[in-house]
Amino acid sequence: MRASIGNLADAGRFLRRSFLFACLASLLLVSSSQAATTILIFGQTNNNDVVTLHNDGLGNANSSTLSTAGNADGSGTSIPVLFSSYNGLPTTQMAFETFVGVHSTGAAFTDMFGGDNQAFSGKIEFTSLANGAGFNFLTATFTNVLMNVNTVSGPDGGNSAQLTASQPPASLVFTSDTPGIPLSPPTGASISFTNVTPPLVIFNNSLGANGATTMQNAGNFSASAVPEPSSLALAGLGALGLIGYGLRRRKALGV
Repeated sequence: MRASIGNLADAGRFLRRSFLFACLASLLLVSSSQAATTILIFGQTNNNDVVTLHNDGLGNANSSTLSTAGNADGSGTSIPVLFSSYNGLPTTQMAFETFVGVHSTGAAFTDMFGGDNQAFSGKIEFTSLANGAGFNFLTATFTNVLMNVNTVSGPDGGNSAQLTASQPPASLVFTSDTPGIPLSPPTGASISFTNVTPPLVIFNNSLGANGATTMQNAGNFSASAVPEPSSLALAGLGALGLIGYGLRRRKALGV
């Protein structure tokens, strides 16, 4: 009788440990798969190419637009960029950056730290050819993400700005033609703007001086690594296998 009770206790302990081990293994697999991965780090190839923030001066909530131009005179629509990292690996890949329909979606405001902010929506494309054509390395589509202006003067006498997006809480969606690239949230994008001329201010409820403000940009994009279906299936089979082994052992012990 005591032996049967002991076997029952041993079987119960083994079953519980097997189940906990299987759950832990599955969680470790999933959590390691979802570690943040840097998809893209980029910078412009020269300072003649500009991003233009245009304020039409009408004072509407959506009176500011951001656009890329291949030359400072506005003769192009895309900026040549150089990747320093892509999909987690160092590289020297050349590409083109294009802003598509990037516009303000709410009135500009000053935060408690004295920085000027405004929400923007739109799309930023990194492709092998100009104007969004060719291979899509990465496209980021975002909604209501803040552009913040730092009022500390830069070496050129202008100021710096940053467009940051993250999901959650904002909407940020990645697409790419590269197989296996992580695209799912949590996702993040951070673009810094320098050589801002003239300095950005809030003009008629919107960012930008009256007319056009030009700047250069560089940034990085990151996302979680989504667990592959095969990895999840393997973790699940491992858990079921360990539990099944524990049940068979318990049955063999006659409990």
